[in-house]
Amino acid sequence: MLIGVPVSINGAPAVPLDAKLARNVRVKRVAEVVEGVVLNADQAVERAKRRMAILYTVAFGIAGAIALAGLLAAAAYEPSDLGLILPLVLVLSGGLGWAAWWAWRRNVAKAQARAEASLERARLAAPGVSVRVDAMGVSVGGTPYPWSGLTVQEIGVTVISVEDGTAEFVDRLTLSGGGRTLVLDSQVLSEPKLVAQAWRRLCAQHGL
Repeated sequence: MLIGVPVSINGAPAVPLDAKLARNVRVKRVAEVVEGVVLNADQAVERAKRRMAILYTVAFGIAGAIALAGLLAAAAYEPSDLGLILPLVLVLSGGLGWAAWWAWRRNVAKAQARAEASLERARLAAPGVSVRVDAMGVSVGGTPYPWSGLTVQEIGVTVISVEDGTAEFVDRLTLSGGGRTLVLDSQVLSEPKLVAQAWRRLCAQHGL
């Protein structure tokens, strides 16, 4: 049974998996075979930086467009207001830039710590070793671990805010089987779908 397995949400202390959360993190998309390789810590952090750079670019683009629209509107309807609005925009821009810099440093440090911790705990394989998820089980470096022989020790869930609420998904699985501990962590796998599809297979294995 997967209900009751410890779940860590956004790195918080683990709580038991309940039926509601299990429904929320259900994986509907089917991939018969997913393959990837284990990344080293530096590669994992660089990938995290690229993803954050895209998010920051989009966020700053939207904020910049809103600020520009406000300035143009003020210039068109009441030019004298620019003397008040422009300094305010500059102050807000500076504050936003500082907040983004602080968040960047924090998130990079968190990505580094998580990658190193995952590689340390996983004992999954050395960086560059292949990982495969299919109907039979998980294969690491060609060594198979069938679903029936794997026990879920802990589930890692990430919750992010979206327009109309939140989105929840499994991004880390701590498994045991064959005398080994396997930590499938999207942070240190070249193909993050490995974790999602492993979770889908485990749910099917346990009738969840």
